[in-house]
Amino acid sequence: MFDDLVQVREGAKKIFQTVMQQREKLIYNYIMVPFHDPYLGEIINTTDAAYFMRQLGKVYVHGGGDCPEKTLTGIQKALEISLPSSFIYVFTDARSKDYDLEDTVLNMIQEKQSSVVFVMTGDCGNRTHPGFRVYEKIAAASFGQVHMLYEVRERGGTVIRNISVDKHMTELTLSLSGDKDDEDILDITLKDPSGRFTDKNIYSREGGTIDLKNVKLIRLKDPQPGTWQVITNSRLKHTIRIFGHGTIDFKYGFGTRLLDRIELAHPRPISNQNSYLMVNMTGLIPPGTANEIALLDYYGNIIYSDEATIYRSNQHMYFIGPFVPPKGLFFVQVKGFDEDKYAYQRIAATAIGSVTVGGPRAYMNPTTTAFIAMVAFQGNP
Repeated sequence: MFDDLVQVREGAKKIFQTVMQQREKLIYNYIMVPFHDPYLGEIINTTDAAYFMRQLGKVYVHGGGDCPEKTLTGIQKALEISLPSSFIYVFTDARSKDYDLEDTVLNMIQEKQSSVVFVMTGDCGNRTHPGFRVYEKIAAASFGQVHMLYEVRERGGTVIRNISVDKHMTELTLSLSGDKDDEDILDITLKDPSGRFTDKNIYSREGGTIDLKNVKLIRLKDPQPGTWQVITNSRLKHTIRIFGHGTIDFKYGFGTRLLDRIELAHPRPISNQNSYLMVNMTGLIPPGTANEIALLDYYGNIIYSDEATIYRSNQHMYFIGPFVPPKGLFFVQVKGFDEDKYAYQRIAATAIGSVTVGGPRAYMNPTTTAFIAMVAFQGNP
């Protein structure tokens, strides 16, 4: 376990270095929630990065050998006290003991719009157990990732993915995670829209680029518009996350009828009710347009898709529907073309699910005693 603690400290240090290289004060505060069975440790919440790192250096191993751990309790506490849209990194050598908190944590992620990344140094010897699978669900729902710092026995291979980059994208980030013993094979390469391989020396100079044994992170500033190819190689299982930053973005909401303003829409649809999905585009310059709005599952498969219809009264708003929301969690995706006919696609940062709304309920006793007052009025003779 001491070796795992060393990896935690090194991992946290590299995360800090990556963040600090991007721009000043990217993160407001730093929170550490030590978790073990059965209690949480002392919580650190500070705006001082140096103080936080000193406190992290004081963490020690007490006992050890517990497997599984109350990981989701720690995540729940971190979500409660952190700001919206925070990045939460979970370092653990065990699967979750309290995976029954899955729905609670997923609901909090939808409310806070936070991203959860897991750094695993062990799994209690069973990666098919619900206590491990819950990590994959949480990471997928929050657009996070599960990094394995130990050997896994699953096959990888070479995978080619096409990525649409529009002229308004200012940064393209790719994160590849694989097995620690796969360092000789694990690799990621890029082909630009002209079909040329991108020189690694170009993006290795960009702030925040990481090249470790089993974690690769590439950050490209002002990528050339067009269709890029991302080629990943691995001997064992790997995961990749692709992020883009740009001026084209969207807000979305649901309603049982069409609404004039996105602020009036609900953030989540109602289960088993015909719903409209409304999207308000920002940064999209005419004649740029949104052509398709879709719902995606964890793996990027389309659950539901329809042609986007533009509002007559608002050229920035589009809608699809009505449709019955799918069961489970899903991502909202928007596809279209910018003003120069370059294709773009945007996906919401976190997954959402429908909510169940019950009707009003009245409770009465089986029998009720009622009193009736009778009043007689006597008229004039």
